[in-house]
Amino acid sequence: MTLAFVAVSAIVPSLLLIWYFHSRDVYPEPQKVVWATFGLSVLSVIPVLVVALPIGKFVTERIEGAYLGGFGDAFLTAAVPEEFFKFIVVYFYAARHEAFDEPMDGIVYGVVGSLGFATLENVLYSVQGGFGVAVMRALTAVPGHAFMGAIMGYFIGQARFNPHGRRKKLLFYALFWPIVLHGLYDFPLLTLKRMEVDTATLSEGEAVQFTLLLGATAAVLIIEWIWAVRVTRRLRRDQKAQLAAEKRAAVAAMQAHPQEPAVQPAPAAV
Repeated sequence: MTLAFVAVSAIVPSLLLIWYFHSRDVYPEPQKVVWATFGLSVLSVIPVLVVALPIGKFVTERIEGAYLGGFGDAFLTAAVPEEFFKFIVVYFYAARHEAFDEPMDGIVYGVVGSLGFATLENVLYSVQGGFGVAVMRALTAVPGHAFMGAIMGYFIGQARFNPHGRRKKLLFYALFWPIVLHGLYDFPLLTLKRMEVDTATLSEGEAVQFTLLLGATAAVLIIEWIWAVRVTRRLRRDQKAQLAAEKRAAVAAMQAHPQEPAVQPAPAAV
């Protein structure tokens, strides 16, 4: 299987997820801003690596034990730098653009701002691991990034349009919850990586640990999915209600001020 095919297989899931969340928006966002956000998210890989590489080296050299090391790898090396720079893209670019004019936009740009980074990461992993890795990540890691982006964007949108005196708290949640979910998702997987488990020769105790850790990752992914879908549906209902109200107002305005029939010119005298 060619590298090009594997790379395309790694990109398609992100495009489908962007299409899905963009299509949920009753008032769709301009393509130019969407793809600019995506491009900035791709570029965020650079500062993430600048921060994550030395932290990863420190965690590897200084933190011992599979569980403690896995926790450090998951939160310090992955979750914190990745979600922080995604937040920078969404909050400091997308949320300050004039196109960001309603709460639902937070979810759209949150997803896009998360998937730019995730797409490049997915291509790199898939090219190294092959088509099987691309398929596995298409069903797990890539949707996970999208769901975390939706949650981040939801709180950014609420902070901008419905703060009710809680703006700082909502912005804190926009960063805090994706970091927590990301770390909890990665922690079991990176712990297993440190344990160097050989699934062919698992003891009974190792099999229990292996199952529980994978189950924990799956549970976090399900929680992210439910959370992201719920807030997306809630804001879509709000949009539909607003659209219906606008249509009723337009009809009422037309009924209150009907257009006068055009006056026909009098026939010319013969």
